[in-house]
Amino acid sequence: MLEVVRYLTGAVGPSGFGSKSTAEQVTEAGAYTLRGITAIIT
Repeated sequence: MLEVVRYLTGAVGPSGFGSKSTAEQVTEAGAYTLRGITAIIT
């Protein structure tokens, strides 16, 4: 139950980002290198 509340409030997780973080915020922070990664979104 606590995990649901944390998700809904956008609480920051171990990565430093929460459910309210945008893709731009994550990539600008340089936390993840996406070179060589292929994502298939359906």
